[in-house]
Amino acid sequence: MAYEDLKGKHVLVTGASSGIGRTVAIYLSQLGVKVTAIARRKELLDTLLTEMSGESNSVYEFDLNNLDQIGDLIKQIVSEQGKFDGMMFCAGVAKHVPLKMTKPDYAMEVMRINYFAFEETLRCISNARNCNPGASFVGMSSVSGLQGDKGLLAYSASKGAMNSAVRCAAVELAEKKIRVNAIATGYIGGTEIFNSINERLGSDEVENFANSRQLLGIGKPQYIANAVAFLLSDASAYVTGSVMLVDGGYMA
Repeated sequence: MAYEDLKGKHVLVTGASSGIGRTVAIYLSQLGVKVTAIARRKELLDTLLTEMSGESNSVYEFDLNNLDQIGDLIKQIVSEQGKFDGMMFCAGVAKHVPLKMTKPDYAMEVMRINYFAFEETLRCISNARNCNPGASFVGMSSVSGLQGDKGLLAYSASKGAMNSAVRCAAVELAEKKIRVNAIATGYIGGTEIFNSINERLGSDEVENFANSRQLLGIGKPQYIANAVAFLLSDASAYVTGSVMLVDGGYMA
């Protein structure tokens, strides 16, 4: 089995009901990981549970906008499922909103789930009571956190904040042998974000633009799942504080 060291490890996957998060959860379970998946939509979580491999996986319905309840959720999961060995934070929102309409309330809405929820989950899960030594935590970032574009001020700011947080957390948690990284993606098909862009601009325009920017074309969620497995495994034991580009050449 590839990534044999992942077998039996306990990993949290947020935003797991669809898109990249769902693909990550299923793939990790196929590698023998004990997956705890959280998302807002119970019916999709229940379906996911039947699609994951193994009998030790679990799902929890939870809205990460409830920042003050994240700590209690992590504590509950640990008491019921055991300490964590890793996390893949896939939850997030993205909309194209021009600067003139990017008011504080909207910016805060984006930051709340894309950054503050990530920061709070990372803070809680990295506590020694909640994770095992040698744990690896990964955040889902974007090329938008590295390069600007029209209508993405709040989204880009949230991903830029995540990138900076990953570096700071990696430094602070290194003494605990905990690694923290992020994955920056480009256009990934089959996700809610990609589908919403298609609806707004038209699939032909989006495909043409993506293919013109991404040297390897529009990506698949499985490409991200592969990178997640690498960053959670001992194969990446010497990698921390990084923002890994898995973008099909978007930033080349």
